[in-house]
Parts: sequence; C-alpha cells; structure tokens
Amino acid sequence: GGWADRATIDAFVRYVDVVVSRLGDRVKYWATHNEPWCISILSNEIGEHAPGLHDRTIALQVAHNLLVAHGKAVPVIRQRCLDGKVGIVLNFTPAYPATDSEADARATQIANDHVNRWFLDPLMGRGYPQAGWEAYGEDVPEIARGDMGTISVPLDFLGVNYYTRSVVHDPTDNSNGRVLNQRDNGNVTDRDWEIYPQGMYDLLTWLHSEYQIADLFLTENGASYNDTVSSDGHVHDPLRIEFLRQHLATLLRAIDAGVPVRGYFCWSLLDNFEWAYGTSSRFGLTYTDFETQQRICLLYTSPSPRD
Repeated sequence: GGWADRATIDAFVRYVDVVVSRLGDRVKYWATHNEPWCISILSNEIGEHAPGLHDRTIALQVAHNLLVAHGKAVPVIRQRCLDGKVGIVLNFTPAYPATDSEADARATQIANDHVNRWFLDPLMGRGYPQAGWEAYGEDVPEIARGDMGTISVPLDFLGVNYYTRSVVHDPTDNSNGRVLNQRDNGNVTDRDWEIYPQGMYDLLTWLHSEYQIADLFLTENGASYNDTVSSDGHVHDPLRIEFLRQHLATLLRAIDAGVPVRGYFCWSLLDNFEWAYGTSSRFGLTYTDFETQQRICLLYTSPSPRD
C-alpha cells in the first residue's frame, strides 16, 4: 500500500528514529521530506513517477499521510538531536493568470492552492486551502482526529525548490478545464521549462510576508541542458551559467528586500538519474559520461561580439 496506508506513517517514524539516533551527533539540519507533491500528486495522480497511478483519491491520501508522518517525525528528531534544526522541503511553481478574466483568476487561485498551498498551509496551521479543497470534490483525503494539529508542529526552517512558473488560462470558464501553459516559449531549458527568475523573487517575498518563516533555504534551483563534449574535450556551458547568474542576482534582490534566505543549493553537482527521465536530462554542474563514468567540469567561454 505504500504511503496510501497509514501504517507507513509509523514505519517512517521508526526509520527517522534509527537514522537520527545514529547521525544526530554530526548532522544538525534535518528535512523530513523532499517534494511531497512529487511523491503524491506527480506519482499517484499524474503518474509520471512510480508507482505510475492515475488516481486522485489515492494521491491526496498519500499527500495527507506524508504530512502526518512529517508531524510525527519532528519531535523524534528534536529528541534525538537536541541542538538540531528541523524543517521540510517543498517544491513550488507559482501560478500567474494569463489574462485579467475572472475565470483565469479563479483557475490561478486553484492552481496555487493545489501546488503551492496544499502542503504549506497545513504545515503553518491553516488547514487545507478552501478553494483547492472544494475543487477536489469527493477526492479529498480522510483526516483522522488530531491529524491537523500533528501536521502543524513548529518548523525551524523551510526548504524551497524553485525551477519555473506556470501561466494559467481557463478557456472554458470552468475551473476544471484550466490549461497551464508557458508565457514565453522561446525562453526555455531543454526540459521545456520556462526561464523566469522573477518567479523566485515573487515566491520568496510571498513566503516571507504571508507566513513569516524564520529561515528559508533555496534548496533546489537549476537547469537541464543537453550538454555535449566538444572537440577540445571540454563541455561549454554558457546557457546554464547565465541561468544561474540571473537566479542568483534575483536571490540577492530578495535578500536585500528582507527575505531571510540562509542558503542556496544548485541542482545538481553531477548529471545523474532523473527519475522518469533517466539519464536523458542533464542538470549537473559537472558533466557525466554515463558509459565511462568520466566526470568533466563545465567550461564557460565568453561569446564572440558577433554572437
């Protein structure tokens, strides 16, 4: 049954106890889960990751059980690592309306509820967002007595994964028929994700003003490009470097605006196995030859004036 079975919550807490008991004298920052939206919705409703289901009811129950497991794990971590910091890592895709229509505004609110607020609001003690809950209809999860209090245990930090935004359009004036598309299809990575650094700024300033979280970490940010080894034996990588330059400049703007960002982590050090994409999607700061396992550091070459 995996995460759809509440017994997995207790199994996870036992696992946390073993790991933190062993490593708590050295590891001081702990995140209970990384990207629970991917574990639940992407894997059990959209079906892109294992187990590859297309069942919204199961997906939403998995999401809820993950949150309960987080809430039960936090006090165990605090007990086993007295001087540690505990948080969770969420992936965010801020949604923007394609037009000023009322239909697009409502569809954008639901998109934000389903992706960006569905995990964050319960963690912050606000319960599930109302518009998103109503839009899910009969698929909403079963909630046991005391679950919401367990989920909202105080956090020391929040990890924020940001790659791109979504632009929401509802051509049918029906919230169930909304379409998420890209505003600028000519400015994308090789994963077809729009490059939109402003979304990082908007996200971080919203998190700070709306939730007043003490410490934020930008725990994932990066770009996938189909790098190749050139005839000189190097991997020239100006596009990824420009992507990172733009996002780091945006991050600095957010810090200057008062957002308490305590760290930044690029995804990723090495090209690796990217879930359903296997080795076809390269995010690494270091190129990996998957046949020989040779690692080649990426090289930036300034473009010529003609370029």
